Amino acid sequence: MASVHTRHRILLILQLLYEKSDEENPLMTNDIVECLSKHNITADRKTFKEDKTFLIDEMGYDIVMIKSSPNKYFW
Repeated sequence: MASVHTRHRILLILQLLYEKSDEENPLMTNDIVECLSKHNITADRKTFKEDKTFLIDEMGYDIVMIKSSPNKYFW
C-alpha cells in the first residue's frame, strides 16, 4: 500500500509543477507540501526532497530549484 501512496505523491508533484509553476512563478516547498495534504497525502520537506531527487536523478525531469529561504521550484 505504501508504494501506491508514493507513486500517487510523485505523480501529483509532477502535475503540480507542470500546471502551476514556471520560471516566473516558482512554487515554494511549503506550497507543494500543502497541496499534497489537500489530497490527503502526508509529506514534509524531507519527503519532498527525496521525491524531487528521484525525479531529477533517476527519471531525468528538468526540475529547477532556486536556492532561497524557502527554496522554490519550477519545471
